[in-house]
Amino acid sequence: MYHDDCERGLHCFGGICVMNCQCSIVEPHCALEGTSCFASACLAPCDPFNPECPGGFQCQFTYLGFLCHAPSDPGSAGLGDPCMHNDDCLGAPVAAAQCFGYFSGFWPASRVPGCTDDYGCCMELCHLSDGVCSRPDAVCLPLYEYPEVADCFGDIGGCLLPQ
Repeated sequence: MYHDDCERGLHCFGGICVMNCQCSIVEPHCALEGTSCFASACLAPCDPFNPECPGGFQCQFTYLGFLCHAPSDPGSAGLGDPCMHNDDCLGAPVAAAQCFGYFSGFWPASRVPGCTDDYGCCMELCHLSDGVCSRPDAVCLPLYEYPEVADCFGDIGGCLLPQ
């Protein structure tokens, strides 16, 4: 049986007590400045190229941008390898990589160079301002097509195959 011993107004998320989202399911918000509501928890934003997250949390790709998120079991997948969680991509020899595919964003997993999986593959992250990707067949593209969502990611994009 699961036991949450966090004080009132907090709940256990990945082994750490975090503030609950407030308001309603339709319009949740966080009272704690500098955090975003994700899966009913108020999580801090982070930079995947310089991840600084508290208590063992890891900087992970979400539809709200990059947030300090509870880790899953780490893996050693490289770029283009199949993945299900961001932690699976820890074996990628680049500054920042994330698991990317149908489940996490606008582009299908098949747009990740070397990917042969329908669900998700490890994708190299890049800075849109310089467009540098380690693979010559990849192009640095925004992670979402829609401006209202793309703004959450700032200068961070993904190294994907051009259409």
